[in-house]
Amino acid sequence: MLVCYRDQADVTLRCLHSLARQHVTGELELVLVDNQSRPDQAQKVTDAARAMFGDERVIALRYDAPFNHSAQNNLAAEAATGEVLVICNNDVVLEEPTALEQLAAWALQEGVATVGCRLENDLRGAGSYGHVLRRLDDDPFRACLGENPDAAFSRFVHAAPGNTLALAAIRRDRFFAIGGLDARRFPVGYNDAEFMLRAAREGYRHLYLGHVAARHMRGHSRTGDNEDAQAFLINRLYPEATAARFAQLVQERVEPPPETAKAKAAAPNPPPAEAAPEPEADASAPSEDARREAEAQRARLAAVLASASDLSRQLAAELTAAQTAALGD
Repeated sequence: MLVCYRDQADVTLRCLHSLARQHVTGELELVLVDNQSRPDQAQKVTDAARAMFGDERVIALRYDAPFNHSAQNNLAAEAATGEVLVICNNDVVLEEPTALEQLAAWALQEGVATVGCRLENDLRGAGSYGHVLRRLDDDPFRACLGENPDAAFSRFVHAAPGNTLALAAIRRDRFFAIGGLDARRFPVGYNDAEFMLRAAREGYRHLYLGHVAARHMRGHSRTGDNEDAQAFLINRLYPEATAARFAQLVQERVEPPPETAKAKAAAPNPPPAEAAPEPEADASAPSEDARREAEAQRARLAAVLASASDLSRQLAAELTAAQTAALGD
């Protein structure tokens, strides 16, 4: 278990108590990373952890530098000795008594990079259910991969584009084979998304366990920095994710936004409309600006469709080549 913290000892201890109640068949090792906590707060966390897990199962490290989620977890991973790393925010509380056992068991399977689970947040009323490829749009600062707030399939086990590193397991040797977290370019924001995309590029898959739940009272670790640069860089580094988003369009849920439905239900019935006079012949004609915008939209759509067509032809050619090679063998 890799747990990073700064002050707020009571928050961290709530997390550690939930870890101590886990039923595991192997040995549980706890690696704590103190990021510039006050001495009394760090001592409180370390003493309580050793009382819960035993001196021999607690490794206490200090990261004396500005908050860097990637660097801190890389440091903890280097110090760990177990087969599986479980990166866990200090504001997460595990509810299922076998959560760690299930996360670790699946992380040991061949071809699997990260394993995550259902994270609920009572205060926000919205949870995090693995990662999802976001809808394609023209905003270069909207990362192609992010947390999935849609609970439609939150309780099912399925492959996902990634998992949030608020709580996720990965085999230790795979973590280093993939290259660990990018502490230079992605110190905090989107560091998990970048790692998920990098692992997928290496041929690994990510697994989401919807029947396993934890509580995440988020907000205790973030610094509130602007993360637009990281979002922009994600899109530049992983163009294949953009192509995957186009293929995913058929899976988008089509429904009115909740606020629209509520507004319609709350709105009074309008009075019967009186017959309106026929508009002038040119009143409905689009303006010059509207015509130009429509042409620009058609041009953008044509470019997207052309790109998709090229991708389809490329995939078809590769498939044909692979089938030919297989027949030859």
